[in-house]
Amino acid sequence: MRNRVVRLLVVFTTAAALLVAPSAAHAGAPPDVRPNFYPISNGWPPGVVVTCTLPWLATAYGPLAQCTWITHDCNDTCNTAMAGLYSPFAEFFNATTGVLPVRQTQFNEVVMATDGFSAVAAGHGILTDSSNHRSSYATQYSGDQGRFGRVDVDAHLFYPSGPWFQIVR
Repeated sequence: MRNRVVRLLVVFTTAAALLVAPSAAHAGAPPDVRPNFYPISNGWPPGVVVTCTLPWLATAYGPLAQCTWITHDCNDTCNTAMAGLYSPFAEFFNATTGVLPVRQTQFNEVVMATDGFSAVAAGHGILTDSSNHRSSYATQYSGDQGRFGRVDVDAHLFYPSGPWFQIVR
């Protein structure tokens, strides 16, 4: 009987830790990382620069990074960009947006997310849509985790597009 009680307590404790982990994992997590921007040189077409926000996130598909594919056409005055995810193993960029004008090259600030969590979000490229709305496709980092999403630069709000992933160190 005593072994059953101990096992039951272990099961409940483990279940409670797993249920609380996504939100509490950040409270006792290591200090936040300092994201950096890393250009990926991969034999892209002439005039294309792909820059990723690192560190990588450990996803089910392997390490991925939020990146921006910037095309310098019109002698660096008419830059266009696409946001997307890049896999260093597959050496593949998967665009998640269409081609948009790019206004600035870096966003790296603490922002509040739509779920109330505040942390640094970093993205390479501030893109504008047809209504001149500015967004940065970024990674929000906290402790040893990060998540992909989009920052509404005008509202200063982060919209996560997925769960938290461990940082690849």
